[in-house]
Amino acid sequence: MKRLLTICFLIVALSLIAEDIGLFIKTQGAIFTEENSVRVLKKVGDPLENNTTLISGVDSYALLHYKYTDGSLRVFPNSMVNIVSVDDLNTKVTLTRGKVSNSLKEKITGSYAIETNSTVASVRGTEFEVELTTEGTDIKVDVGEVEVLNKISKQTQTLSANHRLLSTNGGKFVELTLDGDPVKSIEKSPDKKEIEKEPKVKDNSDVGGNKQINTPSPATPKPAPNIKTEVKKKTSTSEKADIQEPKQTQQPANNSFPVAVVLKVKGELTLIRNNKELACPVGTTLEDKDKIRTKENSLGLIKFVDNSSEIRLFSNSEVEINTEQENGSLDKNLRLEGGSLLSNVNKKIVGKYSVSTTSTIASVRGTEFLVELTADGVTKVTGFSGRVEVENRKTGETTLVTKGNTASSSEDGTLDRQKTESVNPEVEEEIDQVFENNIRIEFENEDGNTKTIILEY
Repeated sequence: MKRLLTICFLIVALSLIAEDIGLFIKTQGAIFTEENSVRVLKKVGDPLENNTTLISGVDSYALLHYKYTDGSLRVFPNSMVNIVSVDDLNTKVTLTRGKVSNSLKEKITGSYAIETNSTVASVRGTEFEVELTTEGTDIKVDVGEVEVLNKISKQTQTLSANHRLLSTNGGKFVELTLDGDPVKSIEKSPDKKEIEKEPKVKDNSDVGGNKQINTPSPATPKPAPNIKTEVKKKTSTSEKADIQEPKQTQQPANNSFPVAVVLKVKGELTLIRNNKELACPVGTTLEDKDKIRTKENSLGLIKFVDNSSEIRLFSNSEVEINTEQENGSLDKNLRLEGGSLLSNVNKKIVGKYSVSTTSTIASVRGTEFLVELTADGVTKVTGFSGRVEVENRKTGETTLVTKGNTASSSEDGTLDRQKTESVNPEVEEEIDQVFENNIRIEFENEDGNTKTIILEY
């Protein structure tokens, strides 16, 4: 019996380690994962495995998007975290050095907690920062609420938006202003005039229960930062060189979460968001309803954040990315408005994947296939592996495309399938195109000087 339990435990442990739970959608500098004292350099588009220890170097940072928990984690310079997803709903991040920032979908299903040596910060959907200092754990909430437990004294506090708290290594809670200073108290003098006393640290160590912290809000409340877009100015020595995003990359606005990331670019890509045309270099994160357009002799490789699929967009093409979150999975529909794209879909994907044109819908559960929209409105679907169901939108007629077959679907309702005789020479050449094995990211430092970081892989 004991031997059987041991085998079961090993199977569970191995499944935890092997599973992908996220995707690196931005990196800068030296970002490593460590296992058995071996460090592996990570880059944009790499998956994050479960039970992974992540280390950031000096002037380095990483932005991760979780696969199941709909949210993101930003890891700041000189930090070390371990990320464990117990199941599809519950995630624990252990911070042993440095600082992390979290942005989670409101009212997430399951649990999410950041744990340090002295503190556990648990949430149900919010945006907040956790920093490990010599005095304890510094927690600042921008949106929502965070339940804070001091592991030494077992005290708890509910920290609301625009409030900050230091959970000390000695078991105490210290209220802080948003700038990180101890809260100042105001008392009445004998002549009834208000005077501000010397700064005092308000100690709540003798107060138990779930007391709400009422830190005075500033006169002009600061907007809640979005970790996908906002870069904050640091004052600590370890973060003196602040992280700046690539100047050309337009990042998700408001509370939108990224659904895909641009991994490789040849030539010129254009991002169309909210009817505005923006540059689209490597590292650009894409949102729902974004459009990507390629010019002559241009190529783009795009990967979805759930690590389920990649698309290669060829010259003179345009595609709109439509996604929908459902039961922890990301359903994807790509609307091809011109040109051609190659889809490479993981056989074990969770969620739906389809490519549609004005006349056709091509749906898959795991395959590699090419969709071309010709000038006369005919949609051609060519299979390279797996199976693709092709449906004519006018008649509802369907056919199954497998390796070596091509289906042609027209707006007049015509649908036929035949053996693939050839692929457009230009597209065939671009399929075999070899990209440079590096990523170049430009950023502006504190002095206003532009620098370029080259990440080889």
